[in-house]
Amino acid sequence: MTADAPQNIAPQSHKHGSYEYCKIQAQSPDVADRLNIAQSTNTPAEILFYLAMDNSKRVREAVAKNPATPLQAHDILKNTPLTEEDAHDIIQGGDAEAITALLANDQATIAVEDLDFLIDQAAGNEAWHKPLVHRPNLSFEAVKKIALFVCSTLLKVLLQRNKIDETTAAELIQELNARISSPDLAQVMEGIVKASCYDQGHQSAYDKAQQDFVNGNLTEDTLDEALFEDEAGYVIEGIAIQAGVSAAVVEKAVKLRKPKMLVALCWKAHLSMRFAVKVQQHLARIMPPKLIHARNGVDYPMKEPEMLSLLNRFAGLVGS
Repeated sequence: MTADAPQNIAPQSHKHGSYEYCKIQAQSPDVADRLNIAQSTNTPAEILFYLAMDNSKRVREAVAKNPATPLQAHDILKNTPLTEEDAHDIIQGGDAEAITALLANDQATIAVEDLDFLIDQAAGNEAWHKPLVHRPNLSFEAVKKIALFVCSTLLKVLLQRNKIDETTAAELIQELNARISSPDLAQVMEGIVKASCYDQGHQSAYDKAQQDFVNGNLTEDTLDEALFEDEAGYVIEGIAIQAGVSAAVVEKAVKLRKPKMLVALCWKAHLSMRFAVKVQQHLARIMPPKLIHARNGVDYPMKEPEMLSLLNRFAGLVGS
């Protein structure tokens, strides 16, 4: 076992023999003993919480499937791999908190028919909304159903907070439901997909830059090549990582075409002034008259205190 055994738990709420027996079994070196009580719905919640940190994967999986397992333990178990059969057992158990944890578990495989069943029941279970939205590989029909009750729930909150009368609210919700059920949704989904692809592109650029940084390959030559290949996302992420700022700061400086800020960021990232000029030209598309050039062909023309001050003020404005 990896966790400290429950020492100060008062057993008054349980039958003394049952609680003490479970406590002893939970500390047994024999996996079979721990597995036995991990599977029992009569095992006290405190013991199941303790077993959620067990060294044995079989024991942890048994705790994850046990409908008596408390929500706090499910937080620990949220990344425990579960098969379709395991997920089916949890769903059949009908415990809303256990199902919430199951939906939030990225390592849980849920059969299509089981997921459809949960989606059909989810309108009245608000705790399921967020994990359902984050489930990967949902079918288009599943997305439509989820969009229907998620949008309706948010709209109700919006209307209540703004004191919209019941008749108008009902008409708006009806209109929303009609639009989601109509071909109009295709246009909405197209925008969402485009935004998602953009976000995934940024994430991919970050992952690549981060991996290169860890492997010692995030060099000026690598960034120069990416700049030449027009891989703007990678260059932005690379400069941000090297400079120790968020990518939002670099991206903002590029979008606003701030030559001084870009020079300061490249300096902070330990890149050459020659590269800083390329960033101004090719990444931010700054016009030649406004470019900041190197001093003596290679040196940074701005003094260190000025660049540090620029970085601090700009990062503060962006919220980094």
